[in-house]
Amino acid sequence: MDLNLTVMQALALAIAGMCHALIGSVKVPLAKQLDIPESRVGGLVSIFGFTLIPMAFAAGYFADTAGRNPVVETGFVLVILSVIVLATLKNYKMALVSILLLGTGWSALVNVLNALQGPAFLSRDQISNENLPFAMNLGDFIFGMGAFVMPILV
Repeated sequence: MDLNLTVMQALALAIAGMCHALIGSVKVPLAKQLDIPESRVGGLVSIFGFTLIPMAFAAGYFADTAGRNPVVETGFVLVILSVIVLATLKNYKMALVSILLLGTGWSALVNVLNALQGPAFLSRDQISNENLPFAMNLGDFIFGMGAFVMPILV
């Protein structure tokens, strides 16, 4: 087991979980800040969900053709940009851009992170069809903890 990969995987999965819960965590203050009804903020949540599907396919394609490193690095950059835009937004259009960046970055991250869960959480001799569910469940648990903690932090 590569310790650097394990640490990166654990941190990235927690961050991905936090990203997934971000919009729900800030939707009420966001509605007040932009002076919009909560239903429009709910639309942002829907847009986030709809962004995930095509971007997951695109991230998978690019991970296969360009490699995993550029995809995960791009995902992190997009997530960071998304949070910066979200923190400084002044209108609904900026919120929409932030959500599109978040969905695209999140899809890139999760696409690569799912593929790396076996090598990250199992030693080389443990990687088998029998042990992979443990690695996937551990990754899902870390992701879930990130999603759980986000509303508490915000």
